[in-house]
Amino acid sequence: MAYDSPEYAEQVLNPNHITGVASASMQKFLMYQSMRLKRVSALVVTAGTNTAAAVDVYNGTTSVASLAFGTNTAGSVVDSGALDVDVPAGGFVELRGAATSATLVGAFQLRVAKDFGG
Repeated sequence: MAYDSPEYAEQVLNPNHITGVASASMQKFLMYQSMRLKRVSALVVTAGTNTAAAVDVYNGTTSVASLAFGTNTAGSVVDSGALDVDVPAGGFVELRGAATSATLVGAFQLRVAKDFGG
């Protein structure tokens, strides 16, 4: 990858399997410097036990994406699509079970890039 590629400065955060339930925080990722959240993906380990099961992605207290788990089978990949969300220094990205969810498990990947401003 070339140094001038837009993906050169991106990092991938790969936490272990994370379990989620309705309306509960699953994991928070503290950003020590300002970053841009570019994409959130997950490998479905265990689909939710109802068709509306999902994982909501928050930038602080603002919802920025949702990943559907309820209608997907184990081994499928769900994805937020392209995001370009500024996360301030000291801010956090949170994965939270949607209010309609039952128990689900995913292996998540967060793509973030250093926010160089401008």
